[in-house]
Amino acid sequence: MYPKAERAVRDLLRKRAPLVRQHTANVLSGQNIMARNTGTRFSVKRIQELTKQDLTTLLADETQVLAVTRSLVVLDCLKHQIKTLEKTVHKHLHHTPSYEQLLTVQGIGTILAQTITLETGAISRFPRMVKKLEPVLTGEVTIQPSLAPRLDFNCAMPHIH
Repeated sequence: MYPKAERAVRDLLRKRAPLVRQHTANVLSGQNIMARNTGTRFSVKRIQELTKQDLTTLLADETQVLAVTRSLVVLDCLKHQIKTLEKTVHKHLHHTPSYEQLLTVQGIGTILAQTITLETGAISRFPRMVKKLEPVLTGEVTIQPSLAPRLDFNCAMPHIH
């Protein structure tokens, strides 16, 4: 079973996923309202820069302005909550050599590396895989970047403080 201290941090990172999905849904909602009513596609950055005055000028209906401004308020709140979770996980997770190795794989950033590390736990939980991966883990064999993502389960247990 996964150690209790590590479970708490892993579960905290799991809370991030629904917040990110909700953030994406709100972005798409705002973009759709703007596209339907102005005929122009707005980037996330552009929508977030819009003031109420800008919206009043761009959108003919007061209810449309209200819908977009409320989406912007929710987006701001979600962004803040996501950042708070990310900072807390980063603070509590000691970055192991396996974590650092994950960061070298193209397409794996900080959050995904943390997620893989926390979801996988110690590779010693998988004795048959340890035997198969021993040449990789000891550095006797190097992995081509195109094959590395297949070995994502290869993380050591994170050290939580």
